[in-house]
Amino acid sequence: MARPISSDLLAPDAAKRAPPALRRPPLPFWDVPKGSCRWCGGAVLKSDGTPNPRRRWHDDCVTAYRIACFSTDMRDAVYARDGGFCAACRCHFLHAPPIVRPIPDWLPYGQWHPTIDVANKRWCAVDFADAAYAPVYYARGWTADHVEPLHRVDRSAADALRYWSLANLQTLCLRCDELKTTAELKRRAAMRVAPKPKVKKAKNTAAPKTRERKRAA
Repeated sequence: MARPISSDLLAPDAAKRAPPALRRPPLPFWDVPKGSCRWCGGAVLKSDGTPNPRRRWHDDCVTAYRIACFSTDMRDAVYARDGGFCAACRCHFLHAPPIVRPIPDWLPYGQWHPTIDVANKRWCAVDFADAAYAPVYYARGWTADHVEPLHRVDRSAADALRYWSLANLQTLCLRCDELKTTAELKRRAAMRVAPKPKVKKAKNTAAPKTRERKRAA
């Protein structure tokens, strides 16, 4: 049986039971005793249907845990399902419209190579061209995107783990991923700057001004 990671053999610390990172899933069943699954909380049974007090994982839950917690397993599962076709434009990521970016000044032109890693994104099929004033590159690639953003998920809900499953993942080319990210940032910014209802302050008529009191004296 495959194990998620070797550190699962040890008692997890508080940070592992309640990971602060947004992309890490909630683990409400992590401290269950042996014989129960750490992912779904269900009983782990033997082939004859009797409880197995020596195991902590279902085989399917190991796969779901690795997809939720490890980006390599997540990308492999998404690519095996979608084959690299974008869910938004329905094009293969190698044939999707590229994104054009200028080559930054801090990296010399001669050091650029066909495999570039920028902002933790996997880039491929990079071509270089000399623009009118600055050299630029055209990049095509794909990302494993969450259909429902994780920042909108209620982590305390009973079905919260489904948002970290393969059903909530999709393939997006770099262009569509950029458009979705921009739209999501605009939506969140509009929520932050939404006008608040104005509350009228009551006028203070308790005492006259100091100058008027001097004139009266």
